Amino acid sequence: MAKSKKPAKLIATIARVKTMNQVWRIKFVDEFVEDETLQGLCIRDKREICVKNGGAVDAQLDTLCHEIIHAYQEINRFQLPEDVEEMHELLAQWTSACMIDFIRGNPELVKIILESGE
Repeated sequence: MAKSKKPAKLIATIARVKTMNQVWRIKFVDEFVEDETLQGLCIRDKREICVKNGGAVDAQLDTLCHEIIHAYQEINRFQLPEDVEEMHELLAQWTSACMIDFIRGNPELVKIILESGE
């Protein structure tokens, strides 16, 4: 019987995501030189999403989804005034939590959505 991969290893195998027909490369990094407190970063001009290695699997998954939400925001030129930048982050955090909850709680519906796509 084949040994199944641990969730952290599975997350690390994700190399790219598709958002609104744009492909974004996923990179797992050991640290962010710009700011060591960062857990993730969305870089529009490179179409790249970086996620910090290590930590709990759920935290990495949440960070990945959070940055994917930022990718959607970038594609749609979703902009908030600078004085509400914190709201921008809270919106991405809330949306990624909802997205993960929806996928985990509705596997049958997710399967239907996947099968009815392109």
